[in-house]
Amino acid sequence: MGHRVFFAAVLLLMSVTSTAEEIESSDELRRHVENYLQAALRDEYVGIDPDDIEISVANLDSRLRLSRCQSPLRQEIGSARPYGSNLTVKVSCDGPKPWSIYVPARINTFAEVAVVARSLARGAVLSPDDVILKRMNTSQGGSGLIQDLSHVVGKELKRKLDQGEPLRVSQLKSPQVIRRGDRVILEASTASISVVTTGTALANGQVGDQIQVRNEKSNRVVDAEVIAPGKARVAL
Repeated sequence: MGHRVFFAAVLLLMSVTSTAEEIESSDELRRHVENYLQAALRDEYVGIDPDDIEISVANLDSRLRLSRCQSPLRQEIGSARPYGSNLTVKVSCDGPKPWSIYVPARINTFAEVAVVARSLARGAVLSPDDVILKRMNTSQGGSGLIQDLSHVVGKELKRKLDQGEPLRVSQLKSPQVIRRGDRVILEASTASISVVTTGTALANGQVGDQIQVRNEKSNRVVDAEVIAPGKARVAL
């Protein structure tokens, strides 16, 4: 009787072991997908350090039973380009017992982006003390984030921002450095001569804008390019 019980136990153990060997491990499948994505996305995120890319593969249903593949697994991204934060990977087995499964994954990218160091009102002109760099999940941060502080210093806010909020291109504009009615210095020059006079601005202007200025000496209205606060250049 004891021999029969022992023999039955051995058969049961062999049966369980055989079954385990024939089924793909969910954890192994997830690792396959993660390794595949790490390699496949390297060319998709040019300029981003691999340490700044976080790949999270979804847990698979514990009830899933897939025959262990006798050939190398095939994997391909099933989502259309450009890839978003969420995508799917098709994993296929071409062995004697073929199968396919779609595995969801989430891709997060991180970077140092410009944020305001304190709450600022609409119309504030940003100084170096107003902005800092902060590491953020750029996949969830929306578009237009800025990573270079030199691109924001001197810009004017279009709306109020609270401390820690990221700065976006759409929230910034060049400040008005000349206001209508301001007295401005008018410069005009060629290769051989240079003339400097004063005038009155007839419009507001940012650096690079063309505005009309009334020459105080001649009373003539000229078109001038705003080149700095209180300064404009006239083409001769």
